[in-house]
Amino acid sequence: MKKSLSFFLLLCVAGCGGNANKIPLPFKDSKWELRTGTHDKKAIQVRLNQTLINFVGSLNYEATVSVTLKQPLPDGMPNENESAALKKIGDRLVGKLDQTGLAVFAMEIQSDKKCDLIFYTNKKGAVNRAFSEMGSRIDDYQVDYKIIRDQKWTNYKYFYSFVISKGWN
Repeated sequence: MKKSLSFFLLLCVAGCGGNANKIPLPFKDSKWELRTGTHDKKAIQVRLNQTLINFVGSLNYEATVSVTLKQPLPDGMPNENESAALKKIGDRLVGKLDQTGLAVFAMEIQSDKKCDLIFYTNKKGAVNRAFSEMGSRIDDYQVDYKIIRDQKWTNYKYFYSFVISKGWN
C-alpha cells in the first residue's frame, strides 16, 4: 500500500510541470516544511517551500549554491556551529536573490558534507552577476554556484514528493 501511495504521489507531482501560474517576484507567500532522514544511505535534511508547487514551471532556471562544510559530523551533517553559519549564509543569499526579486528560494538540502540552497529564476544573467559579486567564499566557507535550465523544476518536484509523502522522519 505504501509503495502504491508513493507511486501515485510521484505521478501527481510529475504532472505539475508546465504550470501556467505566474510567480510574483519577490515572492512573499511561503509555507516551509522540514524533513530529515536518509537518502542513498546518507543522512539528509530538506527544508522546502511547499507553496511553490503552485508555480512549478513558471521560472526557467535552477540556481544552486553549494556550501562545503568545514567540520561535518560523522554522518556528514553540520554541527551546531555550522548550522548557525549556514543559516547566516542562507539569509544573506535570500536577501541578495529572493528579497530583491531576482529569484525565489525553493529549498535547502543538507547532506554528505554539503548544504545546497536552491533558487528558481528567469533572470539568469542577473543571478550570475550576483554570484560573481559574492565570490567563491562567503563567511569563510567555500561555495560553488551553478545555474541550469530546468523548466520542469526537476529537483524541486523530486524532493517535494518526499516531503508530501512524509517519506522521511
